[in-house]
Amino acid sequence: MKKLILILTTVILIIMSACSADPTPSQTVEGLPTAGPPTASLPTAGPPTASLGSPTAGPTYDPNQTSPSVDKNSFDWNKAFLKREIVGENALVYRIYIPQSYTGDQALPVVFCLGSNNYGTDGNSHMEQTKVLFCDENSPFFDSIVVVPQAPATWNNMEDSLKNLIDTVTSMYNADDERIYLVSSGMGCFAGWKLLVKYPTLISSALFVHGPGVPVGSDGKNIVGVLDEVQDELIDIPLYFVHDTDDTSMDASYSKYSQSIVKALAVEGFTNVTMKETSGHGKDIINHFASKGNIEVLNWLFAQRRITK
Repeated sequence: MKKLILILTTVILIIMSACSADPTPSQTVEGLPTAGPPTASLPTAGPPTASLGSPTAGPTYDPNQTSPSVDKNSFDWNKAFLKREIVGENALVYRIYIPQSYTGDQALPVVFCLGSNNYGTDGNSHMEQTKVLFCDENSPFFDSIVVVPQAPATWNNMEDSLKNLIDTVTSMYNADDERIYLVSSGMGCFAGWKLLVKYPTLISSALFVHGPGVPVGSDGKNIVGVLDEVQDELIDIPLYFVHDTDDTSMDASYSKYSQSIVKALAVEGFTNVTMKETSGHGKDIINHFASKGNIEVLNWLFAQRRITK
């Protein structure tokens, strides 16, 4: 397992570093991207540890407060999402949408959304990517609790802060513990995968858009080797990957790379892995993977159930 974590850490850091620079095609082995040698070590993976203790909530918020009434045909995220923060060791600014119909009597799905690279603490600049989630009046997001944290400067090493946020929100509201979902896009995909690896029973299902999240080894042939020791607690999680075939922002062979990742997960025994390919959007797929009259991906997410701990 230590070998797995070291490899995962190394490759995630290499990929994140490459994404922040001007994109240049990388060499490939059998059509797959090639990563460099190990450069750093990852945080300890495994089940949640006692060192996190109780959630650090910071300011006190009214658990009965809900979002204002929203227009489902013209969604205004700035009006719908309340601005909140967690202070202390795991400080984090986030926005939260709570349906006006919420009373606490019925358990609701809770969705945590990790966006691309709109870093900061203003609580605003990372929110545009949420509009796609509410693109149709029949979107299941209208009847769920939606949480959108903002990474202060990077998504790297944010697993404990995200775990603390999830604990804080799910303890404050009546959350359906079989429907705790993760939606990641762009750089948020790498943070999302690291969260799943470190806390494999925390999330019910995950959607990755414009970023596979799953890292590879030193070359394409090592994909299966990297996943060989994935924890048993994670192997049954439903995963959905959305990729646009015109997206070459990460690598010229990105499409083949994403396809190979999905195949490797299947080889490793992951029982519920889906990949959807689109075209014509490139990296802007993060704003177009759903649209009015086309919410198949959103409905898939909310149909998944997996007990969390």
